[in-house]
Amino acid sequence: MSDSTQSTRYILDSPYLRVLSEYQCREIHMATLEALERTGIEVNEPETLEMLSGAGARVLGKKCGMNCRVLIPSYLVEEAIRSAPKKITIYDRYGKPTMRLEGRKSYFGCNIDSPRYLDPLTGENRTMRLEDVRTGSIIVDNLENIDWILTTGLPSDVNMDTRYSDRAVVKEVLTNTTKPLDFVCNDYDSLTDILDMMQIIVGGPEQLKQKPIGTFSDAPISPLKHDPESLRRLLKVAEMEIPVIYVPMPMMGVSAPCTLVGPVLIGNIESLSGLVIHQLRRKGAPFIYGALISSADMRQISFNYGAPELSLMCAAIAEMGHYYDLPVWGTGGCADSNLIDAQASSEITFSLLTAALAGANLVHDIGLVSQGSCIAPESYVLSNEIISMIKRFMSGIEVSAKTLCLDLIDEIGPAGTFIDHRHTLDHFREIWTPELFDRRRFQIGKEHERSHFHERARSQVKEILDKHVPRPLPADVLKELSKVEKRWKKRGEKS
Repeated sequence: MSDSTQSTRYILDSPYLRVLSEYQCREIHMATLEALERTGIEVNEPETLEMLSGAGARVLGKKCGMNCRVLIPSYLVEEAIRSAPKKITIYDRYGKPTMRLEGRKSYFGCNIDSPRYLDPLTGENRTMRLEDVRTGSIIVDNLENIDWILTTGLPSDVNMDTRYSDRAVVKEVLTNTTKPLDFVCNDYDSLTDILDMMQIIVGGPEQLKQKPIGTFSDAPISPLKHDPESLRRLLKVAEMEIPVIYVPMPMMGVSAPCTLVGPVLIGNIESLSGLVIHQLRRKGAPFIYGALISSADMRQISFNYGAPELSLMCAAIAEMGHYYDLPVWGTGGCADSNLIDAQASSEITFSLLTAALAGANLVHDIGLVSQGSCIAPESYVLSNEIISMIKRFMSGIEVSAKTLCLDLIDEIGPAGTFIDHRHTLDHFREIWTPELFDRRRFQIGKEHERSHFHERARSQVKEILDKHVPRPLPADVLKELSKVEKRWKKRGEKS
Protein backbone atom coordinates (compact mmCIF):
# COMPACT_ATOMS: atom_id res chain seq x y z
CA MET A 1 0.00 0.00 0.00
CA SER A 2 1.45 3.37 -1.00
CA ASP A 3 2.01 6.23 1.45
CA SER A 4 -0.56 8.33 -0.40
CA THR A 5 -3.16 5.61 -0.01
CA GLN A 6 -2.34 5.19 3.67
CA SER A 7 -2.81 8.91 4.33
CA THR A 8 -6.20 9.05 2.60
CA ARG A 9 -9.02 9.55 5.15
CA TYR A 10 -12.50 8.22 4.50
CA ILE A 11 -14.94 9.92 6.86
CA LEU A 12 -18.72 9.73 7.05
CA ASP A 13 -19.48 13.11 8.59
CA SER A 14 -22.34 11.79 10.70
CA PRO A 15 -25.00 9.07 10.77
CA TYR A 16 -28.26 10.24 9.27
CA LEU A 17 -31.84 9.21 8.62
CA ARG A 18 -33.92 9.71 5.47
CA VAL A 19 -37.63 9.00 5.52
CA LEU A 20 -38.36 10.54 2.10
CA SER A 21 -36.57 10.04 -1.19
CA GLU A 22 -35.74 12.92 -3.50
CA TYR A 23 -38.67 11.83 -5.68
CA GLN A 24 -41.07 11.86 -2.73
CA CYS A 25 -39.89 15.33 -1.69
CA ARG A 26 -40.57 16.57 -5.22
CA GLU A 27 -44.04 14.99 -5.18
CA ILE A 28 -44.89 16.76 -1.92
CA HIS A 29 -43.52 20.04 -3.29
CA MET A 30 -45.56 19.78 -6.49
CA ALA A 31 -48.69 18.91 -4.49
CA THR A 32 -48.03 21.97 -2.34
CA LEU A 33 -47.81 24.24 -5.37
CA GLU A 34 -51.04 22.78 -6.76
CA ALA A 35 -52.88 23.20 -3.47
CA LEU A 36 -51.76 26.82 -3.10
CA GLU A 37 -52.91 27.62 -6.64
CA ARG A 38 -56.19 25.64 -6.48
CA THR A 39 -57.33 25.65 -2.83
CA GLY A 40 -55.32 28.52 -1.42
CA ILE A 41 -55.17 29.87 2.12
CA GLU A 42 -57.42 32.07 4.24
CA VAL A 43 -56.04 35.54 4.96
CA ASN A 44 -58.00 38.35 6.63
CA GLU A 45 -55.26 40.87 7.40
CA PRO A 46 -55.68 43.93 5.09
CA GLU A 47 -52.02 44.82 4.65
CA THR A 48 -51.11 41.21 3.86
CA LEU A 49 -53.97 40.92 1.36
CA GLU A 50 -52.85 44.09 -0.39
CA MET A 51 -49.27 42.85 -0.56
CA LEU A 52 -50.24 39.41 -1.91
CA SER A 53 -52.60 40.89 -4.48
CA GLY A 54 -49.95 43.33 -5.65
CA ALA A 55 -47.45 40.51 -6.10
CA GLY A 56 -49.80 38.51 -8.35
CA ALA A 57 -51.81 36.34 -5.97
CA ARG A 58 -55.54 36.00 -6.62
CA VAL A 59 -57.76 37.22 -3.76
CA LEU A 60 -61.28 35.76 -3.64
CA GLY A 61 -63.70 37.81 -1.55
CA LYS A 62 -63.65 41.36 -0.24
CA LYS A 63 -60.13 42.49 0.59
CA CYS A 64 -61.35 44.34 3.68
CA GLY A 65 -63.81 41.65 4.72
CA MET A 66 -63.67 38.21 6.30
CA ASN A 67 -63.01 34.78 4.85
CA CYS A 68 -60.76 35.96 2.02
CA ARG A 69 -59.30 33.06 0.10
CA VAL A 70 -55.90 33.74 -1.49
CA LEU A 71 -54.59 31.62 -4.36
CA ILE A 72 -50.80 31.86 -4.57
CA PRO A 73 -49.08 31.22 -7.93
CA SER A 74 -46.13 28.85 -8.00
CA TYR A 75 -43.60 31.45 -9.02
CA LEU A 76 -44.15 33.38 -5.77
CA VAL A 77 -43.43 30.25 -3.75
CA GLU A 78 -40.30 29.41 -5.74
CA GLU A 79 -39.02 32.98 -5.45
CA ALA A 80 -39.58 33.02 -1.69
CA ILE A 81 -37.61 29.79 -1.27
CA ARG A 82 -34.75 31.24 -3.33
CA SER A 83 -34.62 34.52 -1.44
CA ALA A 84 -34.72 33.14 2.12
CA PRO A 85 -31.31 32.73 3.83
CA LYS A 86 -29.85 29.23 3.83
CA LYS A 87 -27.96 29.83 7.07
CA ILE A 88 -28.90 31.69 10.26
CA THR A 89 -26.52 32.31 13.16
CA ILE A 90 -27.84 32.82 16.69
CA TYR A 91 -25.73 34.37 19.46
CA ASP A 92 -25.64 34.42 23.24
CA ARG A 93 -26.24 37.64 25.14
CA TYR A 94 -22.53 38.58 24.87
CA GLY A 95 -22.33 38.29 21.09
CA LYS A 96 -20.73 34.85 20.90
CA PRO A 97 -22.10 32.69 18.05
CA THR A 98 -23.66 29.62 19.67
CA MET A 99 -25.92 28.10 16.99
CA ARG A 100 -25.31 27.98 13.25
CA LEU A 101 -28.58 26.83 11.74
CA GLU A 102 -27.58 25.17 8.48
CA GLY A 103 -27.26 21.74 6.92
CA ARG A 104 -27.89 18.94 9.41
CA LYS A 105 -26.48 20.60 12.55
CA SER A 106 -28.76 20.04 15.54
CA TYR A 107 -29.21 22.24 18.62
CA PHE A 108 -31.44 21.26 21.50
CA GLY A 109 -33.78 23.55 23.42
CA CYS A 110 -36.09 23.19 26.39
CA ASN A 111 -39.55 24.49 27.04
CA ILE A 112 -39.40 26.58 30.22
CA ASP A 113 -43.09 27.02 31.10
CA SER A 114 -46.46 25.30 30.74
CA PRO A 115 -49.83 25.25 32.55
CA ARG A 116 -48.58 22.64 35.05
CA TYR A 117 -45.27 22.10 36.87
CA LEU A 118 -43.84 18.86 38.24
CA ASP A 119 -41.84 20.23 41.16
CA PRO A 120 -38.41 18.53 41.23
CA LEU A 121 -37.95 19.22 44.94
CA THR A 122 -41.34 18.02 46.24
CA GLY A 123 -42.70 15.80 43.46
CA GLU A 124 -45.94 17.83 43.49
CA ASN A 125 -47.81 18.42 40.21
CA ARG A 126 -49.20 21.94 40.53
CA THR A 127 -49.92 25.09 38.54
CA MET A 128 -46.96 26.88 37.00
CA ARG A 129 -45.53 29.93 38.79
CA LEU A 130 -43.15 32.63 37.63
CA GLU A 131 -40.56 31.52 40.19
CA ASP A 132 -40.51 28.14 38.42
CA VAL A 133 -39.32 29.88 35.26
CA ARG A 134 -36.39 31.29 37.20
CA THR A 135 -35.62 27.83 38.62
CA GLY A 136 -35.73 26.24 35.17
CA SER A 137 -33.55 28.97 33.65
CA ILE A 138 -30.85 28.44 36.27
CA ILE A 139 -30.88 24.67 35.72
CA VAL A 140 -30.63 24.98 31.95
CA ASP A 141 -27.92 27.64 32.19
CA ASN A 142 -25.79 24.98 33.89
CA LEU A 143 -26.47 22.11 31.44
CA GLU A 144 -23.90 21.99 28.65
CA ASN A 145 -25.99 20.00 26.17
CA ILE A 146 -29.09 22.24 26.30
CA ASP A 147 -28.38 25.04 23.82
CA TRP A 148 -31.39 27.35 24.08
CA ILE A 149 -34.71 28.02 25.83
CA LEU A 150 -38.30 28.30 24.56
CA THR A 151 -40.76 30.54 26.40
CA THR A 152 -44.54 30.38 25.99
CA GLY A 153 -45.78 32.66 28.77
CA LEU A 154 -48.01 30.36 30.83
CA PRO A 155 -47.39 31.00 34.59
CA SER A 156 -50.63 31.48 36.50
CA ASP A 157 -49.47 33.96 39.13
CA VAL A 158 -48.30 37.00 37.14
CA ASN A 159 -49.73 40.23 38.54
CA MET A 160 -52.09 42.43 36.52
CA ASP A 161 -53.23 40.08 33.78
CA THR A 162 -52.19 36.77 32.24
CA ARG A 163 -51.85 38.70 28.97
CA TYR A 164 -48.59 40.03 30.37
CA SER A 165 -47.15 36.73 31.56
CA ASP A 166 -45.28 36.24 28.27
CA ARG A 167 -43.20 39.37 28.90
CA ALA A 168 -42.55 38.42 32.53
CA VAL A 169 -41.34 34.96 31.49
CA VAL A 170 -38.94 36.38 28.88
CA LYS A 171 -37.56 38.85 31.44
CA GLU A 172 -36.86 35.98 33.87
CA VAL A 173 -35.08 33.97 31.16
CA LEU A 174 -33.02 36.93 29.93
CA THR A 175 -31.98 37.63 33.52
CA ASN A 176 -31.09 34.07 34.58
CA THR A 177 -29.26 32.55 31.60
CA THR A 178 -26.85 33.67 28.91
CA LYS A 179 -28.29 31.17 26.42
CA PRO A 180 -30.42 32.21 23.41
CA LEU A 181 -34.19 32.01 23.58
CA ASP A 182 -37.11 31.46 21.28
CA PHE A 183 -40.24 33.26 22.45
CA VAL A 184 -43.95 33.15 21.82
CA CYS A 185 -46.07 36.21 22.62
CA ASN A 186 -49.72 37.05 23.14
CA ASP A 187 -50.17 40.14 20.96
CA TYR A 188 -48.44 42.86 18.95
CA ASP A 189 -47.68 45.06 21.98
CA SER A 190 -46.11 42.08 23.68
CA LEU A 191 -43.85 41.50 20.68
CA THR A 192 -42.71 45.12 20.88
CA ASP A 193 -41.98 44.93 24.62
CA ILE A 194 -39.99 41.70 24.30
CA LEU A 195 -37.94 42.98 21.37
CA ASP A 196 -37.25 46.15 23.37
CA MET A 197 -35.84 44.04 26.21
CA MET A 198 -33.63 42.09 23.81
CA GLN A 199 -32.40 45.32 22.22
CA ILE A 200 -31.52 46.73 25.65
CA ILE A 201 -29.36 43.69 26.38
CA VAL A 202 -27.42 43.77 23.09
CA GLY A 203 -27.22 47.56 22.72
CA GLY A 204 -29.88 48.52 20.20
CA PRO A 205 -31.99 47.40 17.20
CA GLU A 206 -29.10 47.25 14.75
CA GLN A 207 -27.06 45.10 17.13
CA LEU A 208 -30.04 42.75 17.57
CA LYS A 209 -30.41 42.49 13.81
CA GLN A 210 -26.71 41.77 13.28
CA LYS A 211 -26.33 39.37 16.22
CA PRO A 212 -29.77 38.04 17.24
CA ILE A 213 -29.85 36.48 20.70
CA GLY A 214 -32.97 34.55 19.89
CA THR A 215 -35.85 33.79 17.57
CA PHE A 216 -39.58 34.46 17.52
CA SER A 217 -42.22 31.76 17.03
CA ASP A 218 -45.73 32.18 15.67
CA ALA A 219 -48.18 29.88 13.94
CA PRO A 220 -50.94 29.65 11.35
CA ILE A 221 -54.20 27.90 12.24
CA SER A 222 -54.44 24.47 10.70
CA PRO A 223 -55.83 23.78 8.23
CA LEU A 224 -54.78 26.55 5.83
CA LYS A 225 -55.69 29.69 7.80
CA HIS A 226 -53.46 32.61 8.78
CA ASP A 227 -54.59 34.53 11.87
CA PRO A 228 -54.59 38.34 11.38
CA GLU A 229 -52.67 38.98 14.63
CA SER A 230 -50.05 36.39 13.76
CA LEU A 231 -49.59 37.98 10.35
CA ARG A 232 -49.11 41.44 11.88
CA ARG A 233 -46.35 40.02 14.06
CA LEU A 234 -44.86 38.12 11.12
CA LEU A 235 -44.64 41.34 9.10
CA LYS A 236 -43.07 43.17 12.05
CA VAL A 237 -40.22 40.70 12.57
CA ALA A 238 -39.64 40.51 8.82
CA GLU A 239 -39.14 44.29 8.74
CA MET A 240 -36.73 44.09 11.68
CA GLU A 241 -35.01 40.99 10.22
CA ILE A 242 -35.46 39.03 13.45
CA PRO A 243 -35.28 35.25 12.80
CA VAL A 244 -38.79 33.80 12.84
CA ILE A 245 -40.20 30.30 13.09
CA TYR A 246 -43.68 30.26 11.56
CA VAL A 247 -44.60 26.77 12.66
CA PRO A 248 -47.83 24.99 11.60
CA MET A 249 -49.24 22.39 13.98
CA PRO A 250 -51.54 20.10 11.96
CA MET A 251 -52.91 17.06 13.78
CA MET A 252 -53.40 13.82 11.87
CA GLY A 253 -57.11 13.00 11.56
CA VAL A 254 -58.21 16.28 13.20
CA SER A 255 -56.81 19.29 11.32
CA ALA A 256 -55.12 17.26 8.58
CA PRO A 257 -55.87 14.06 6.63
CA CYS A 258 -55.51 10.80 8.53
CA THR A 259 -52.51 9.61 6.54
CA LEU A 260 -48.83 10.04 7.35
CA VAL A 261 -48.14 12.29 4.38
CA GLY A 262 -51.36 14.34 4.63
CA PRO A 263 -50.22 16.37 7.67
CA VAL A 264 -46.78 16.79 6.09
CA LEU A 265 -48.47 18.33 3.05
CA ILE A 266 -50.69 20.60 5.18
CA GLY A 267 -47.67 21.72 7.21
CA ASN A 268 -45.67 22.39 4.06
CA ILE A 269 -48.48 24.44 2.51
CA GLU A 270 -48.85 26.55 5.64
CA SER A 271 -45.13 27.05 6.23
CA LEU A 272 -44.36 27.98 2.61
CA SER A 273 -47.34 30.33 2.35
CA GLY A 274 -46.05 32.04 5.50
CA LEU A 275 -42.63 32.23 3.87
CA VAL A 276 -44.14 33.92 0.80
CA ILE A 277 -45.77 36.60 2.96
CA HIS A 278 -42.59 37.03 5.01
CA GLN A 279 -40.32 37.40 1.99
CA LEU A 280 -42.72 39.78 0.23
CA ARG A 281 -42.41 42.06 3.24
CA ARG A 282 -38.60 41.86 3.42
CA LYS A 283 -36.69 39.84 0.85
CA GLY A 284 -33.85 37.94 2.48
CA ALA A 285 -35.18 38.24 6.04
CA PRO A 286 -34.30 35.15 8.16
CA PHE A 287 -36.99 32.46 8.23
CA ILE A 288 -36.86 29.01 9.84
CA TYR A 289 -38.95 26.38 8.08
CA GLY A 290 -40.80 23.58 9.83
CA ALA A 291 -43.94 22.17 11.42
CA LEU A 292 -44.92 20.37 14.61
CA ILE A 293 -46.99 17.51 13.24
CA SER A 294 -48.83 15.21 15.63
CA SER A 295 -51.37 12.45 15.73
CA ALA A 296 -54.45 12.20 17.95
CA ASP A 297 -55.37 9.45 20.36
CA MET A 298 -58.90 8.89 19.09
CA ARG A 299 -59.93 7.21 22.34
CA GLN A 300 -59.86 10.58 24.06
CA ILE A 301 -59.09 13.04 21.19
CA SER A 302 -55.82 14.02 22.81
CA PHE A 303 -52.50 15.21 21.48
CA ASN A 304 -49.82 12.49 21.22
CA TYR A 305 -46.40 13.91 22.06
CA GLY A 306 -44.51 10.65 22.49
CA ALA A 307 -45.97 8.84 19.48
CA PRO A 308 -43.71 7.33 16.79
CA GLU A 309 -45.90 9.02 14.15
CA LEU A 310 -44.90 12.46 15.50
CA SER A 311 -41.19 11.69 15.12
CA LEU A 312 -41.72 10.09 11.70
CA MET A 313 -43.73 13.01 10.31
CA CYS A 314 -41.39 15.60 11.84
CA ALA A 315 -38.49 13.74 10.23
CA ALA A 316 -40.33 14.06 6.91
CA ILE A 317 -40.72 17.81 7.47
CA ALA A 318 -36.99 18.02 8.22
CA GLU A 319 -36.36 16.22 4.93
CA MET A 320 -38.47 18.83 3.12
CA GLY A 321 -36.45 21.58 4.82
CA HIS A 322 -33.25 20.02 3.50
CA TYR A 323 -34.88 19.74 0.07
CA TYR A 324 -35.44 23.53 0.16
CA ASP A 325 -32.04 24.14 1.82
CA LEU A 326 -33.69 26.12 4.63
CA PRO A 327 -32.97 26.03 8.38
CA VAL A 328 -35.33 23.51 9.99
CA TRP A 329 -37.45 23.52 13.16
CA GLY A 330 -37.68 20.16 14.92
CA THR A 331 -39.30 18.44 17.89
CA GLY A 332 -37.87 16.13 20.54
CA GLY A 333 -37.37 15.54 24.24
CA CYS A 334 -41.08 15.52 25.08
CA ALA A 335 -43.26 12.77 26.53
CA ASP A 336 -46.85 11.69 27.07
CA SER A 337 -45.94 10.16 30.43
CA ASN A 338 -47.07 12.00 33.56
CA LEU A 339 -43.84 11.16 35.41
CA ILE A 340 -40.12 10.94 34.74
CA ASP A 341 -40.24 7.18 34.44
CA ALA A 342 -39.35 4.42 31.98
CA GLN A 343 -42.05 5.59 29.58
CA ALA A 344 -40.81 9.18 29.63
CA SER A 345 -37.20 8.06 29.16
CA SER A 346 -38.17 5.94 26.15
CA GLU A 347 -40.24 8.68 24.52
CA ILE A 348 -37.63 11.37 25.17
CA THR A 349 -34.76 9.27 23.83
CA PHE A 350 -36.64 8.14 20.73
CA SER A 351 -37.74 11.64 19.73
CA LEU A 352 -34.35 13.29 20.40
CA LEU A 353 -32.40 10.66 18.47
CA THR A 354 -34.84 10.74 15.55
CA ALA A 355 -34.68 14.55 15.36
CA ALA A 356 -30.87 14.48 15.37
CA LEU A 357 -30.69 11.75 12.73
CA ALA A 358 -33.18 13.66 10.57
CA GLY A 359 -30.94 16.74 10.79
CA ALA A 360 -33.43 19.15 12.36
CA ASN A 361 -31.59 22.32 13.35
CA LEU A 362 -33.61 23.75 16.26
CA VAL A 363 -35.01 20.81 18.23
CA HIS A 364 -37.57 22.09 20.74
CA ASP A 365 -39.76 20.97 23.64
CA ILE A 366 -37.36 19.25 26.03
CA GLY A 367 -39.00 19.28 29.46
CA LEU A 368 -42.61 18.77 28.43
CA VAL A 369 -44.47 15.76 29.82
CA SER A 370 -48.13 14.80 30.21
CA GLN A 371 -48.92 15.40 26.52
CA GLY A 372 -47.27 18.80 26.55
CA SER A 373 -49.25 20.21 29.49
CA CYS A 374 -46.58 20.02 32.21
CA ILE A 375 -42.96 21.09 32.72
CA ALA A 376 -40.69 18.60 34.51
CA PRO A 377 -37.23 20.07 35.28
CA GLU A 378 -35.90 16.61 36.10
CA SER A 379 -36.30 15.82 32.41
CA TYR A 380 -33.82 18.63 31.67
CA VAL A 381 -31.02 16.70 33.37
CA LEU A 382 -32.25 13.42 31.86
CA SER A 383 -32.28 14.95 28.37
CA ASN A 384 -28.89 16.55 28.95
CA GLU A 385 -27.45 13.06 29.50
CA ILE A 386 -29.31 11.59 26.53
CA ILE A 387 -28.14 14.40 24.23
CA SER A 388 -24.58 13.76 25.37
CA MET A 389 -25.01 10.15 24.20
CA ILE A 390 -26.59 11.30 20.94
CA LYS A 391 -23.77 13.73 20.22
CA ARG A 392 -21.27 10.91 20.67
CA PHE A 393 -23.28 8.68 18.34
CA MET A 394 -23.70 11.46 15.77
CA SER A 395 -19.94 12.10 15.69
CA GLY A 396 -19.70 9.01 13.51
CA ILE A 397 -16.70 6.76 12.88
CA GLU A 398 -13.43 7.97 11.41
CA VAL A 399 -11.80 5.42 9.12
CA SER A 400 -8.16 6.30 8.45
CA ALA A 401 -4.65 4.93 8.81
CA LYS A 402 -4.51 6.57 12.23
CA THR A 403 -7.71 4.97 13.53
CA LEU A 404 -7.29 1.55 11.88
CA CYS A 405 -4.11 1.09 13.96
CA LEU A 406 -2.55 -1.61 11.76
CA ASP A 407 0.93 -1.08 13.19
CA LEU A 408 -0.43 -1.31 16.73
CA ILE A 409 -2.32 -4.51 15.95
CA ASP A 410 0.86 -5.97 14.43
CA GLU A 411 2.84 -4.96 17.52
CA ILE A 412 0.39 -6.55 19.96
CA GLY A 413 -0.18 -9.65 17.84
CA PRO A 414 -2.37 -12.71 18.55
CA ALA A 415 -3.50 -13.29 22.16
CA GLY A 416 -2.02 -9.96 23.28
CA THR A 417 -3.70 -7.17 25.24
CA PHE A 418 -4.18 -3.49 24.54
CA ILE A 419 -5.15 -2.42 28.05
CA ASP A 420 -1.64 -1.54 29.25
CA HIS A 421 -0.42 0.01 26.00
CA ARG A 422 0.32 3.72 25.77
CA HIS A 423 -2.15 4.05 22.89
CA THR A 424 -5.03 3.02 25.16
CA LEU A 425 -3.86 5.50 27.83
CA ASP A 426 -3.86 8.26 25.21
CA HIS A 427 -7.33 7.47 23.84
CA PHE A 428 -9.56 5.85 26.47
CA ARG A 429 -11.02 9.20 27.51
CA GLU A 430 -12.65 9.39 24.07
CA ILE A 431 -15.06 6.66 25.21
CA TRP A 432 -18.34 8.23 26.33
CA THR A 433 -18.77 8.21 30.11
CA PRO A 434 -22.11 9.01 31.78
CA GLU A 435 -22.54 11.58 34.52
CA LEU A 436 -26.07 10.66 35.59
CA PHE A 437 -26.54 7.04 34.51
CA ASP A 438 -25.13 4.33 36.80
CA ARG A 439 -22.79 1.74 35.26
CA ARG A 440 -21.51 0.22 38.49
CA ARG A 441 -21.91 -3.52 38.91
CA PHE A 442 -24.40 -4.82 41.42
CA GLN A 443 -22.77 -6.20 44.55
CA ILE A 444 -24.65 -8.22 47.16
CA GLY A 445 -24.60 -6.49 50.52
CA LYS A 446 -24.09 -3.04 49.02
CA GLU A 447 -27.65 -2.40 47.87
CA HIS A 448 -27.72 0.65 50.16
CA GLU A 449 -25.19 2.35 47.89
CA ARG A 450 -27.57 2.20 44.94
CA SER A 451 -30.21 4.81 44.09
CA HIS A 452 -33.04 4.92 41.58
CA PHE A 453 -32.59 7.15 38.57
CA HIS A 454 -35.22 9.70 39.66
CA GLU A 455 -33.34 10.13 42.96
CA ARG A 456 -30.10 10.88 41.12
CA ALA A 457 -31.88 13.29 38.76
CA ARG A 458 -33.51 15.10 41.67
CA SER A 459 -30.16 15.25 43.48
CA GLN A 460 -28.50 16.81 40.44
CA VAL A 461 -31.27 19.42 40.18
CA LYS A 462 -30.81 20.31 43.86
CA GLU A 463 -27.06 20.56 43.46
CA ILE A 464 -27.38 22.93 40.48
CA LEU A 465 -29.84 25.16 42.34
CA ASP A 466 -27.59 25.20 45.41
CA LYS A 467 -24.34 25.95 43.61
CA HIS A 468 -24.90 27.48 40.18
CA VAL A 469 -25.11 31.28 39.87
CA PRO A 470 -25.87 32.51 36.34
CA ARG A 471 -23.74 35.36 35.03
CA PRO A 472 -25.67 38.51 36.01
CA LEU A 473 -26.70 41.32 33.73
CA PRO A 474 -25.10 44.72 34.36
CA ALA A 475 -26.99 46.99 36.78
CA ASP A 476 -27.78 49.58 34.09
CA VAL A 477 -29.28 46.88 31.84
CA LEU A 478 -31.44 45.57 34.70
CA LYS A 479 -32.62 49.12 35.32
CA GLU A 480 -33.69 49.53 31.69
CA LEU A 481 -35.49 46.16 31.72
CA SER A 482 -37.41 47.32 34.80
CA LYS A 483 -38.54 50.40 32.87
CA VAL A 484 -40.01 48.18 30.15
CA GLU A 485 -41.73 46.12 32.84
CA LYS A 486 -43.24 49.24 34.43
CA ARG A 487 -44.48 50.28 31.00
CA TRP A 488 -46.44 47.09 30.38
CA LYS A 489 -47.78 47.05 33.95
CA LYS A 490 -48.99 50.64 33.54
CA ARG A 491 -50.63 49.67 30.27
CA GLY A 492 -52.37 46.84 32.09
CA GLU A 493 -53.73 49.14 34.77
CA LYS A 494 -55.35 51.32 32.12
CA SER A 495 -56.92 48.46 30.15
